[in-house]
Amino acid sequence: ISLTVFLEYTSFIPCKQHDTYFRRVHGETCFIGIIILPILSASFSMMWHINYVSFSVLALIVYLSFNFTTHRYLAHGIACVSITCIVALILNVQYEPFSILYLVYHFLSLCIFERIMHYICLYLPNTFTFSDTVVVAGMLFFVFEQCAVLTVACCFPQINYFQHRLRMHEYHIISICMIGFAVFTSFTILPIICRRYSVPCLFHRLMHVALFAALTLLLALWISFILFVRCNAYPSMCHHSNLLAAILDVVLSTNHSMILLYWLSVLLCFFLLTPTPTPTHHHHHHPHHAAASQSMSIIIVRKYFHGWCLVLFLPIIRYDAIYLSLSFSIALWLFINIEASRVCNFAFLSPHIERYCRPFLDERDAGRLVLTHVWLLIGCATPLWYSFIINYDEEDGGGTRAYNDMMRTLYGVSGIIVLGIGDAMAAVIGSTFGRVKWPNSSKTFEGSLAAIVSCLLLYTVMFPSILYDNVLLFKLAQVITATFVVEALQKQIDNLYLPLFCCLLMDVTFVS
Repeated sequence: ISLTVFLEYTSFIPCKQHDTYFRRVHGETCFIGIIILPILSASFSMMWHINYVSFSVLALIVYLSFNFTTHRYLAHGIACVSITCIVALILNVQYEPFSILYLVYHFLSLCIFERIMHYICLYLPNTFTFSDTVVVAGMLFFVFEQCAVLTVACCFPQINYFQHRLRMHEYHIISICMIGFAVFTSFTILPIICRRYSVPCLFHRLMHVALFAALTLLLALWISFILFVRCNAYPSMCHHSNLLAAILDVVLSTNHSMILLYWLSVLLCFFLLTPTPTPTHHHHHHPHHAAASQSMSIIIVRKYFHGWCLVLFLPIIRYDAIYLSLSFSIALWLFINIEASRVCNFAFLSPHIERYCRPFLDERDAGRLVLTHVWLLIGCATPLWYSFIINYDEEDGGGTRAYNDMMRTLYGVSGIIVLGIGDAMAAVIGSTFGRVKWPNSSKTFEGSLAAIVSCLLLYTVMFPSILYDNVLLFKLAQVITATFVVEALQKQIDNLYLPLFCCLLMDVTFVS
């Protein structure tokens, strides 16, 4: 992979965006999405690490097959078989005895990943760059695989290979099922409903609502089934045997009610105070200046959303991180369904959603989907979800439980801080006071410096003990500086990649 990236930079393998399938971004690093997933997965279990390394190799073959062969599907099939055989050989020699179940599982994983990439290219053309497609396909596979394995573990308890997945926290199980179900129905069932009942009349609108209610009930029954089986398998870990009990516990809890009240108050202020970008009249003498002014106005206004994310989530993450994780998933489920309603005109709501969204969009939302708000939510949530996977040993992490908890929180808040204040300050200060630009970039040194300083200040306010640990403070400064240097030089979606870069750099810096 590193060799291929080098060949891309030296233009031996040009970064062709294949206009039929991928969104073109001038100066994009096509293979950055291939590299980041397996490196991040090094903190996961061996099975997931092997999966993501294999996905990266397969994604590279998929990209090269677009360039060099017309028999793409045959090449992809041969690649899946070859990679599976190599992985089976490596595992048999180095890690564990040969298992036919794992061989089948890994081959199916590769086939599903390839199909996800194929369907993204086929049904969502010019929506993602190649790098985005790889990352999105990897994330979608993670969600779908978790949903499938949880269901298999419940239906076939005699298969011990997947039973450990049921030991996850109940909120995590609910989150994974909600996101997976929302994505699946948005691409399959909702478009069918909208095509079948396409006349904008009261009866068809009621049918849309009734069928969506039926899908929601199906989701609730599926989650309740998994929770029920989990309670029977692990009684000591059981808090809620069905989804209704979990919902009542969330709603009726005094602490959670206070959090919900706080969020409703902030959201009300958000809708009242956030300005809407106003169109700039294009003068005949300076049309380019007018267009640039309009684009800058949209960028600045969009950063209001980053600030509101900071206000919404940062006070809660140290108070109840697991509840915030569940709330992220519920919000993501809602965003996915709203975007599906906009695209499919579900319940004939598309014109109303479009009317609100359109003023905030820029050239990155020119594809079929509008995903900026989804990326912002995922960017804030991913480091928090990632922090639940990390396991620190006492002798490796500083020797105390408090230190390890602080390190886990440092990971968890990184997405909210980097996007909520860092990215926002970089845009505002850079566009207002920026003079010196980075090489081959429209971003400025002044904006990057403002982002670095603001993030470090916020970290020290949240964790005052950092000021008394020079080594930790220096490492944190390294992470934040490197994150925003990468942000200035890359052309990817900041909301998606910045938190991934930050998590990766934290892994490298704090482990070393």
